[in-house]
Amino acid sequence: LLMVLNILSGTGQVQVARETTQKTAPKIARKANVQGDAPSGVPGSETGTAGANLATDTEADVWRAFMVKKGDEDRTGFIDASGRVRVEATLPSEGVDAQLFDDIVAVFQLEGSYYLTKTGKTVARGEVWLEDFQVDCESEGFIRFMPQNTQLTGLLDKNGEVAIAAKYGQLSRVSNGLVVALRGAQRECVGSKDDPHCGWRGGQTVLFDTRGKGLVEDFRKLPDAANLDFNSLRVTSQPLDDPTRESFRGVDGRYYSFVDFRKDIHAWLNSGVLVGHGLEALRSVLFDRLHVEDIYGKDAVISRNDLTAADEKLWWSVLAEAARSKEIRFISDADPLIQYDEANTAFLPRQYYDNCGRLRQGHSPILEVVLDMPTRLLTQAAQDRVSYRWRVSFLKSDAGYRIVRLNQTMWASW
Repeated sequence: LLMVLNILSGTGQVQVARETTQKTAPKIARKANVQGDAPSGVPGSETGTAGANLATDTEADVWRAFMVKKGDEDRTGFIDASGRVRVEATLPSEGVDAQLFDDIVAVFQLEGSYYLTKTGKTVARGEVWLEDFQVDCESEGFIRFMPQNTQLTGLLDKNGEVAIAAKYGQLSRVSNGLVVALRGAQRECVGSKDDPHCGWRGGQTVLFDTRGKGLVEDFRKLPDAANLDFNSLRVTSQPLDDPTRESFRGVDGRYYSFVDFRKDIHAWLNSGVLVGHGLEALRSVLFDRLHVEDIYGKDAVISRNDLTAADEKLWWSVLAEAARSKEIRFISDADPLIQYDEANTAFLPRQYYDNCGRLRQGHSPILEVVLDMPTRLLTQAAQDRVSYRWRVSFLKSDAGYRIVRLNQTMWASW
């Protein structure tokens, strides 16, 4: 017997033609990282005028995507905060992941992919970065590109100029003005010529800024480097004595330390915050809105204020088990919370997602604890075979770690 309840599902593209918003400027911790001379251009990089009808005068706002049906195809354009069309709906919707347009977006299409800037310029034709059928999304005024003839990755700035030449096997998104890169690796492919599966072997993982200045020569490998909170950077003369941090010796002899999200949440769980009593104490560790799902068919998004004294005992017992758990994982890419869904706006606000509607894992990750707890309503013999499986999901919110989901299923083995 296996009872599994449905969880919230997300949709990718959001039609927002009727919505308006004021721009929130992206936070760039060290502006010096995005200034200075860019390296020379990349072979094959082209510039031109936009194929789309794009207004030339720019405004200090974020443009929003809208989608229209043209024959059998969906086409995407962008509007500004006043509802004025800034990019006509001529872009292929399946090739435009951006829901918001700050300065530069990727447009993927078989007849020629490119990047489009707010000034109407198209750049890096045929060099759109693509991984797992997803294009990149602007981060702190930068976006990755990849010439197809080399499969190496570089970085464009918001104007479409080359900030870092395409010579790295892997390149992270910009976070707090920092980039992690795999340098000097060899590309290897397995499988048939028509269906190859490729990756990188060897090489060195390095940390540098958006001007390409090397900071650390032996950094944590990707994708594990994504477990670090780059916004927590501290540079000191000696390694920090902090169990939640990891320090790396830089090329300048100083130490660059970052909070490790997994270590950080373990410390939070072990602080006793989840071993308490009282309804107000319970609400203090919950997000404003949370998803609750159980074996009795309840599947809803509720306010933390909806919890009553009748819920308190169960919640505290589950959270006490979560606090003792040693296994904490990041939610998978298949989890509905990874992708922004307009239907979930009352659940998890838009600020926790990037311009493509993907969870900002490097800034506000969601980690979860999975617990198997015996059903105490059954006989001892049945308890050996039947248990409740709980998933407790924690968001690193602006106010600290908060519970955003409590999911319950029943598992049995005979």
